[in-house]
Amino acid sequence: MRVDIAHGYSGLVMIECGNRGDVYQTIAVDSTGRIRNVTCPSRPTELLIMRDGRRISTLGPINWKTTGDEIPLSIQFTIPLMARTHCIASLLRDGKELSGGVVHFGGFGLALSDN
Repeated sequence: MRVDIAHGYSGLVMIECGNRGDVYQTIAVDSTGRIRNVTCPSRPTELLIMRDGRRISTLGPINWKTTGDEIPLSIQFTIPLMARTHCIASLLRDGKELSGGVVHFGGFGLALSDN
């Protein structure tokens, strides 16, 4: 099953199963992080989680809520904040150029090294 996450969404994703089947499908999770009445796989299986055309990882495990016979009832997982943006940085400190560092946006700080 492929799960497309809305652009910019991070947080808990809840997929509520309505039916079960072994047909590969793509479902779209909107900006609320929730989708209902989905045809879920008959058994817990690998999920391909995508956002903006790129495969992304979950923050922690994917939780399959199942019946006693392992029939999926719902799927829950957490999408982390948007990935850090990296770029090459070049700064001057005391007249000396620092370069080759990596700038992390989104609250992840700035790291530079002397060359």
